[in-house]
Amino acid sequence: MFRLALVIVLAMLVARPAAAQDGRGWEDRLVADLLALRAETGCFGGRTPERVHVLGLRLEGVDMDPITQFETLGRIGEALSRRRINMRVTQADTFGLIAGRSPDMSPARVAEIKTLLARAQDADITLLVQAYRVSPRAVSARVVFWSNASLDNVENTCTPSVFIDIPRRQSVDPLCARLFQSARGRGKQALQFFKEDMGHCPEAGEVDALLAGLDRQAQDAARQACQTAYNAAAAQRSSSALGAFIRQNPNCQEVASARQLEGLLRDAEERDRAAALCQSRFAAIRPGDGAGYRAFAAQNPTCPQAATAIALSSQRPSLPDPEPAPQPPVRAPVCYVDDVRPPDDWLALRTEPSSRSGRRLARLRSGTPIAMLGERSGHWHRVQTERGMVGWVSWQRSRWIAC
Repeated sequence: MFRLALVIVLAMLVARPAAAQDGRGWEDRLVADLLALRAETGCFGGRTPERVHVLGLRLEGVDMDPITQFETLGRIGEALSRRRINMRVTQADTFGLIAGRSPDMSPARVAEIKTLLARAQDADITLLVQAYRVSPRAVSARVVFWSNASLDNVENTCTPSVFIDIPRRQSVDPLCARLFQSARGRGKQALQFFKEDMGHCPEAGEVDALLAGLDRQAQDAARQACQTAYNAAAAQRSSSALGAFIRQNPNCQEVASARQLEGLLRDAEERDRAAALCQSRFAAIRPGDGAGYRAFAAQNPTCPQAATAIALSSQRPSLPDPEPAPQPPVRAPVCYVDDVRPPDDWLALRTEPSSRSGRRLARLRSGTPIAMLGERSGHWHRVQTERGMVGWVSWQRSRWIAC
């Protein structure tokens, strides 16, 4: 009996795994390991074992109420009894001793273990359940078997173990179900309140999954909003638009790219402003003003117009074209400038038959006599004034000239 107690203690001290196997088919795995041990007749002195005893439950740092403890052991006993294993299944009357949270090997505890094991000494195979995780849906446990006829060597094939997830029987709580349905339809905050206030409900696990899904959706929406806002700011090609994006969206991952683009655009905008200022100052210089060009070149050495200003400062101003010498009057039909109205209440006398080429010689007011020299180009007529000036006038409207 002492050797059997030693086996139980060693089973208690074995570290639990990082994760149990999937809960589907847990009865098959449990029975398969038991039958595999039963087939090892060497573990039973050459005979076939006939009785298996469910010793109890031990908790591995988890909380489990007594109802769940007995339910878990009951599920184990039911699974073994329901399958055709050709063995008699018995179960200990009490599990309180083995269901402790930590191994206590005081003399009193050892005495209690001996008392408990005395009831299982006739069993060929003993089974101990070590629970290490409890959820609303399943109990994850390591089930240890050992042959009572091979206690001298607890490391051989006579002490197998299997990891299983034992589904829990779900009792339907109408209040839990009703509140869960209401919270699911009202969004994240309602689900969080349900989790805090109704964490004992079986739906608590599903609430966690729903909250995780809502968090992922919120993160995806935030990333999409950041990308849309950044694209809109970048499309404006303005440092101020990108600066506003950075201030309004400090947590977006696009902020780094926005800062870099903002710097590039700010430099370009400063260059454009400087170029426009140079052009404005250069255009303000009167043609032929050498002193003005020299002052511009000295005050704006970085402007691209500085070299041109230096070149223009050394040139003499060009003189206007001299007025053409009056020509002697000729005999020709004489007409008069007639009905010319504002805004231009005069008729232009030009050097060329065009308003875009040549230059204007005089402004002829209404009543001014003109001699029609007979030469014309379109609606332009070559005329001579009574002072002898010869040029071209437009007779585009019949009322402008009367003959």
